[in-house]
Amino acid sequence: MMLSVFGITAFAEPIVGYSDIRIEDVYYTIADDYATVSGYWLESETEPQGAVVIPEKITYDGQDYPVQAVDGNAFFQSNFTSVTLPSTVNYIGNGAFSSCDYLTDIVIPDECNFNYFGSGVFVGSPVEEKFVTQECTIFGENVLFAYTGNADEFVVPEEIDTIMEYCFYLSGVKSVVLNDNIRWIPQFCFASC
Repeated sequence: MMLSVFGITAFAEPIVGYSDIRIEDVYYTIADDYATVSGYWLESETEPQGAVVIPEKITYDGQDYPVQAVDGNAFFQSNFTSVTLPSTVNYIGNGAFSSCDYLTDIVIPDECNFNYFGSGVFVGSPVEEKFVTQECTIFGENVLFAYTGNADEFVVPEEIDTIMEYCFYLSGVKSVVLNDNIRWIPQFCFASC
């Protein structure tokens, strides 16, 4: 049975014939050979739920599945205060941690190598402010999330292949040198520079 609370989809129990399974306060979807974080269990609509640590793998039906993805909006409006991701994650969907009023910390290991890092991942969550006030925020091995410095020139590190929307928003940088690994320049990347 699915339960919708103010636009939040939380699962009351695993659905027969559907591969979402609940482990502690998190739901996972099993694909052929990996698991995706797909949702969360809502304990309270108004109280913080504390920290959640996503494991590197989950076991389902006697088989281990590495946790490689976080679906878009998977934690939308959750009440977790902290989320720790495993180094096995290589995909974070759009708005995955958006509008989380209590989310003040997220741990993304340096070993993560993202195939996709969605837009608006932290929008409307306090943790976003933490990342946009640092001079340079890099997630995992390859995502430049934000640069707010004011150097005359910023050289994007060679290992970076993804630059986020609003990455240089309001920065004082005068020149940005891109590398050959950058796949695209997203909208608003250099807004208000």
